[in-house]
Amino acid sequence: MFYGAARPGLLLLRKGLIMEVVFTQDVPNKARAGEVRRVPDGYARNYLLPQGLAEIATPEVLKRLHKIRAVGDAVRLRETTILTELQEALDGVHIAVRARITPTGRYYGAITSAHIAQELGSVTGREIERRWVEVAEPIREPGDYEITLRFSSDIAAAIQVEAGIEGLEDDRADTAPPEVFTNADPNDFGEAVIEAPPEAADTDDAPSVDDGAGDDEAASLPEEA
Repeated sequence: MFYGAARPGLLLLRKGLIMEVVFTQDVPNKARAGEVRRVPDGYARNYLLPQGLAEIATPEVLKRLHKIRAVGDAVRLRETTILTELQEALDGVHIAVRARITPTGRYYGAITSAHIAQELGSVTGREIERRWVEVAEPIREPGDYEITLRFSSDIAAAIQVEAGIEGLEDDRADTAPPEVFTNADPNDFGEAVIEAPPEAADTDDAPSVDDGAGDDEAASLPEEA
């Protein structure tokens, strides 16, 4: 029940102050640009007005409703095009997020929308807002999960998240068997230097070996008379 207006756009209700505002930008789940809404005074003054999302519904502002709506429609069309392209690029993407687990097999903390947004941005090279990531509740156990990216009320993509165990891959690498090379190209291992055996000595330069046995026998035979 209204009791009166303290100032333009401000209405006094039984339980508090309500401000009538004109939204100058789309605010999800609240209003679209150019729409007139009554909102709590604190919400308007602490959030909507400082962020430039709305203006107090004064007569001067109400005269600009048509222009505000036209600008809002143009911005909405441009954002829809961008989000549709993003949806097509991310739909079906697979990422892996790892965290340490307790002896019971559950994570020490949990994998949240912030972790998923950060990893997805790292993999795709795109800026991902955590508010797009719809996680009904934090992931507390390893496994495969399908996560929805909600860009707008009618634009969404589904990604696959593999929640793994941090450090498991490192442990496997430490215990891996030595690598065996098969069908390897010898050229891949560099040039082998093979030292040739020493060459045989030249026979012309080698000293002759003569045991002199024939001459001694001839000298020792008696001469015939």
